[in-house]
Parts: sequence; C-alpha cells; structure tokens
Amino acid sequence: MRSSKWEFPHPLLIDGRDDYVAGSFILREKEELREVTHNEFIFHFEYNLDCPGLELYIIQGNASVMLRVTSSAASFRKKFKFESGTTELKIRLAQNELVKNVHFTAFIVSIGDKKFSLSEHNEEYYSNLQFELRKGDILAESETIRISLDDSELQKPLTSIFQITESENAQEAMRPSFENSDGKIHIYLSPELYQRYDELKWSQPSLRRNLSAVITMPVLVEAIEKMQSEGDDRYEDYRWHKALSNRLAHYDIDIEEPTLSSATIANKIYGNIIFDAMSSIRQRLDDVINRETPDFGGDD
Repeated sequence: MRSSKWEFPHPLLIDGRDDYVAGSFILREKEELREVTHNEFIFHFEYNLDCPGLELYIIQGNASVMLRVTSSAASFRKKFKFESGTTELKIRLAQNELVKNVHFTAFIVSIGDKKFSLSEHNEEYYSNLQFELRKGDILAESETIRISLDDSELQKPLTSIFQITESENAQEAMRPSFENSDGKIHIYLSPELYQRYDELKWSQPSLRRNLSAVITMPVLVEAIEKMQSEGDDRYEDYRWHKALSNRLAHYDIDIEEPTLSSATIANKIYGNIIFDAMSSIRQRLDDVINRETPDFGGDD
C-alpha cells in the first residue's frame, strides 16, 4: 500500500501509508477557542497520538512534536513546538503576516537515533530492521488543517454588508431581508423613501456614512438580535453573519452578555456611529450659522 511519500527511507506514520501495523496521528483545532484581536489571530491546537511506541519515544526525549504553519499567499512559514508533557498548543499569529488561507500540519520529529525500531512497524517491510535517524527526520505527519482567514471585512466599512435597494412593490417604507444569495442584508425602500435617500446621498457626500446609518442601524440591531436568538445556526454561512462575528470578536464582545443591549452592541461595532452623526449634524449647523452671520470686519 505504501503509495505516498516514498522519499522517506524509514517508517512514517501517516494516513494512506502502512508502515505501521496500527496507529494514528491526528491534529485538531479547538475552533471554539479561536480568538481575533486588533492585530492577531490566536489559535488553539491539540494532537492525538495513538501509537504507544512513538508515545514512549517522545517521552524518552528521542523526538518532539512540531506544528508547521504556512500561508503561501504571504510567503509565510513558521514552526512551533508542543512542550514536553502536553498535547495542546496555543499560538499567536500577526494578522499582517497572513493572507487568505493558512495551513497547519503537525509532525513528530526525531532528535537523532542510530537504532530506531518500534514494535508497531510493519514486519512485512521492516522485519528486524533498525534505522539511523538524523536530527529533524520526520517520523509522523498529520493531515493538514486549512483555515480561511476572511479578515477583510474588518477593513471594510460595515455598510458593505448591506444592499439598499428600491422596491416598486414595497408595502412598507422599509423592509430588510437576511437570506440572499450574495450573503448581504438587503434593505428594500419604498420609491418615495429611496428617492429621498438617493438625492441626499449624492448631494451631500460628507453625510453619506451617517445617512446610510439612518437606514442600516435599526436593521443592524435586528441582525444582532437574530444572532442572539437563532442559536448561531440559521444564518452562519451568510457573509453578513461572518462579518459581524469578526467585528464582535475584534471588539471582544459577547452577544450573550445580558448587560449589553443589541443597540449598544450595534453602535459599538459601527464605530460609535451615533456620536459621529451628532458631530456631523453639529458641524453642518455651524457652517450654516457662519454663512448667515455677516462679518463686519473692523479694526483689531
């Protein structure tokens, strides 16, 4: 069966190769513990080794367990070591070092041994054989875990998850829709309201963000309430849900925290849009007052 990785001159514990009569080496990400800060991704991994011979080999100090992390789009490559006596590892990766997809693979790596031989080795191939291992030789390899890092939503304005559209058949002035093929939240406006919105959007560019917030803020509150009440299942594959989940993690917000209202949460992940809107209105009023107040000049 030994159809993969023939370049290894010694037995290798890996899925798809029968150098060992039994055993497995599995890497798992503890996804429930994954964290995102303002500049880091934090991952938690654990491995399961089902091979008493290799387990003892590690305990005796003849091998160590390593985690290799690669992000080919960013030309990133780094290794981490599982400390002796533990099967768990927490790693921190800077967001600016990673792009798109990141791959994680665990290895059992030799410290060096002139007489490597385990009872689990397949006797059909390795009967009475011993192997001289060099430092760094790979003895086991897990399947690779691929994680997509869609942190791009953190860099985009939150309005990018909304699509504001005119609806000729609108029964209400505004109606949101949360299940759409593009993954966005669609907000349908009546023709009269959409016309007013469109006119202001193009005639007052400086107010565009705050103008959009007038329409999207109540819908954002509803979206957060859906995330709280739907058990994080129904909408979790939609782009808007993923973007909001990233924002919540970014601001370290627990939407299940009973002391935080959905409106409070919405304002915070919107970048305190209420304060910005009030400041913008104040600035506009000051501009109007300054234009209407004559400057009489005079001597200093």
